[in-house]
Amino acid sequence: MALFRLIFLFGFFLLANSIQAQNWVQLNSPTSNGVYNLFFVTPEIGYSAGQGGEIFKTIDGGITWTNVSAPSNTVDLYRIYFIDDQNGFVIGNSGVCLRTANGGDDWTNINFSTTANFREIRFRNSTDGVILGSPAFIATTTDGGNTWQTPGTSISEGLRGARFHNDMLYFLGWNNHIYESDFPSIDYSMYTVDVTHPIGLEFMESAVSLCGGQGGELIRTENAWQDYETVWSDPEYSLADFARLTNEHLFVVANKPGVSGHLLESTDGGLTWEMITLDTAPFWALCQAGPNTAYAGCFDGSLWKYTLNTTEVISNSEKSLSLSVFPNPASDLIQVHLENAQPAKQHVIQLFDVLGRHIQEYTIPPSGILMISTEALPCGLYVFKLAYGTDEYLSRSIVVE
Repeated sequence: MALFRLIFLFGFFLLANSIQAQNWVQLNSPTSNGVYNLFFVTPEIGYSAGQGGEIFKTIDGGITWTNVSAPSNTVDLYRIYFIDDQNGFVIGNSGVCLRTANGGDDWTNINFSTTANFREIRFRNSTDGVILGSPAFIATTTDGGNTWQTPGTSISEGLRGARFHNDMLYFLGWNNHIYESDFPSIDYSMYTVDVTHPIGLEFMESAVSLCGGQGGELIRTENAWQDYETVWSDPEYSLADFARLTNEHLFVVANKPGVSGHLLESTDGGLTWEMITLDTAPFWALCQAGPNTAYAGCFDGSLWKYTLNTTEVISNSEKSLSLSVFPNPASDLIQVHLENAQPAKQHVIQLFDVLGRHIQEYTIPPSGILMISTEALPCGLYVFKLAYGTDEYLSRSIVVE
């Protein structure tokens, strides 16, 4: 009886992992080099950065990728961050920092006169940002990256993992430290934690936060690191990037060199975690792209996409509702197609700009086909949202040229 129960539990574990893994699908990758970081402006528009200075861009949710690398750079790149759909930064080894003002079409070099290896760039809004590196490098900006300052501190360890929260800056020190600091002045408090070489940091609501490190420890706090608890630990794994889809639903890279790709998933705000195993090389990069989408990159260039199956929350009459917007980019007309809509129901679609401002709303005709002129729309990124329930909606992004 005990043996039967053990077999049943093991089979249930395998089935649960299989169901979780089904939401992850492998994408066609444009490279066989390591993907070290991913950043998505919307669920469809995103960038990868990695080995050899490679930068790739997608505007269709990872279906196709375009090489937008800076021709003059071959240094490994470890972080990429966009303030909006046009303005972004990428950083890497040997003090490399590149900036684009046109969505990756062109890159210019920002010279910091340092050979530090940059490991983090993060903005809390369109003006305030920070770059961290090793050994002990900090640079701050309050004008959107036009100018940078390097405030002097007594910190002497490698730094990474920055997050802004409640007007404070939090970042990680390689020697088991979490820093809490004012911004832009780096006037900090330091917490020593039981995490070997902290790498990943994530905040949820209020003061709830998570930190993972190279030693396989994952810790959680509910009071901004005044105290904490260990919620997962395995020294065979190295924990790195987080992807926070919601305050309850999170992933974290669990890298075990030389074996299949592993991720940890939590659906209760980081209190408990389940291992997901995918048939791929070890993961390195992970990022969220909205409440239902995440992307991951591997050491061998493989790319993966997670899409939450929300069919269960759609009413039976609208289970097959499908929204498409094209061409993308658009220069004259935008075609909106709504398939399987109920003829007797009026569907209203809303248009927002990249800053979340409401631009216009349109009623989709019974045919399900709506034509929109771009004449009154300035060039840039826009998002269409179609409500189909109390809290659910379909969304599609589009670039107007």
